[in-house]
Amino acid sequence: MSEQTMTIAEAKQIIDLLTQHSIVFESGLSSEEIEKIQKAFGFIFPPDLNLFLQSGLPVSEGFINWRRGLDSQQEADKIKSRLE
Repeated sequence: MSEQTMTIAEAKQIIDLLTQHSIVFESGLSSEEIEKIQKAFGFIFPPDLNLFLQSGLPVSEGFINWRRGLDSQQEADKIKSRLE
């Protein structure tokens, strides 16, 4: 597996830039949520994406709401469909 190259400061900078372009963020995913998502959907986030999603979760239209996918079977089905 490749090593993480993004820093927390860089992730927050990207989030700030996206927020300026009307992308809405919720609090980042916890390590436990990341683990549950990876198990539920059968893959492992790349290290940089993992760090980014733990720094802030984009929830605007067009972004996968991973947290909602843990709570709603309908949302989980949408995510699985997008991943396929």
